Amino acid sequence: MSEQIFDPYDREQQIEPYALYRHLRDHEPLQRNEKRGFWVLSRHEDVLATFLDPTTFSSAKGSFPDDDSARVGRTLGSTDPPRHDRLRKLASSAFTPRRIASIAPVIRDFVEEGLAPVKDGEAIDVPTEFATPLTSGVISTILGVPKSDVPMMQKWSSESFRLDSTREDGTAGQREALGNLLGYLAEAAALRRRDPDKHDDLLAGIVRAEIDGDRLTDHEVSWLAQAFFTAGYETTASSIANGVALLAANPEERWKLDRDPALIAGAVEEMLRMDSPAQGFRRTVARTVELYGQRLDVGENVIILPASANRDDRVFADPDRLDVTRSTRQHLAFGHGIHFCIGAPLSRLENRIVFEMLLEAYGDWTVDPAQCERSFAGRFMLRGFAHLGVQFHKR
Repeated sequence: MSEQIFDPYDREQQIEPYALYRHLRDHEPLQRNEKRGFWVLSRHEDVLATFLDPTTFSSAKGSFPDDDSARVGRTLGSTDPPRHDRLRKLASSAFTPRRIASIAPVIRDFVEEGLAPVKDGEAIDVPTEFATPLTSGVISTILGVPKSDVPMMQKWSSESFRLDSTREDGTAGQREALGNLLGYLAEAAALRRRDPDKHDDLLAGIVRAEIDGDRLTDHEVSWLAQAFFTAGYETTASSIANGVALLAANPEERWKLDRDPALIAGAVEEMLRMDSPAQGFRRTVARTVELYGQRLDVGENVIILPASANRDDRVFADPDRLDVTRSTRQHLAFGHGIHFCIGAPLSRLENRIVFEMLLEAYGDWTVDPAQCERSFAGRFMLRGFAHLGVQFHKR
C-alpha cells in the first residue's frame, strides 16, 4: 500500500483495497484527502446514513469523483429529488419485474452459448470471453439493440468515461464518443416513436412511459438508455468475474453450492458483499454537518465506500471470509435509499443463472495467477478483472 490515504486514482489500492479499508474503519472513519480535496466515509453506519440522507449529501454534482459535467444532472445517479424521483418513476414503469423475469430464457441461451466452446481443463479469459459477451448480449436484447451493433456501442461507452486524474473535465474525444452513443440511441428511440406497434423492448417501454400525462423528453430517453446499456453490461460482468474468482479461491464454499443449489441466490449476495463491483460514490455536502468532530461545509465532496461498509465487522461477523450461508440483508453493494440500483433485479437474475449453470456443468475450476489482471478504471468506480484465466473441469 503506497499510503494510508484513500486515493481513487491509486493503481495499487485498486488491486488490493481491503486492508486500507480496514485501517480507515478502525482508525480514521472520517478521513481527509487534502491532495484530492475530499472526505472519505468507510463504516457501514456512516455509508448507510449518507445513502439515506440525500438532502445533506447531494448527488446533483456527480456521483463519482471526476464526473464529466456533460453527464451531471442527466442520469439517475447524478440527480436529486424531485427530478430524480420523476425520472426513476418513469424508468421503473418500463423496467418492470415482469419484463426482467421474461428475460430468464434469454440469459440461459447466452450462458449456453458462452460455455459451448469451453474445453475441459483449458483456460478461458472469463471477462472477455464469457462475462462481457453474456451481459452485453442480455442488455442489448432487453433494449432491442441489434447484436451486431453491440461492439461499436461498447467502444463508445468505454471511450466516453474519463480515465485520467489530471484532467478537469471530459476530453473532446470522450465527448465525441458519448455523443455517438447518445445519437445512436436517439435514432433507435425515434424509430419506436414512429412505429410503436413494431417494438416491445425496454427502449420502446421508455419511449412510451407515461405517468399522469408526464412523459420523458427525447434527451431523457437517450440518457436513460445509455445508462441502462453501460451499467447493464459492465457492472454485472464484473460481479460474475469476481464471483468466479471467489469460488475458485474458496472451493469448500463452492462445494456447499454444489451439494445444495438452493444456496446459490444467497451466495450471489455474499459474493457481492465480499467483492463489490461498485466500490465508492461521491456526494456533495448540501448543508453543513458535523461528523467525528469535524465540520463538513456546503460544497465539500465526500467519498462513501460501500465496498468498505460491506467488510465492516461491526455488522458482519468475520467479514473477510466468504460464507455462502451468511445472511447478507445489510450489504450495500447495490446502494440504498433513493439511489438503490434500478438494475439490481436483473443483475441478481443474471448472476444466479450463471452460477447455477456453471455449477451444473463443472465440478471444479481453478484460476491461473499468470493470467489474472485487475481492471484499472482510472478512478475508483468499478472493481473487476481485465483478464481472469480460469480452467473449468467438467463433471
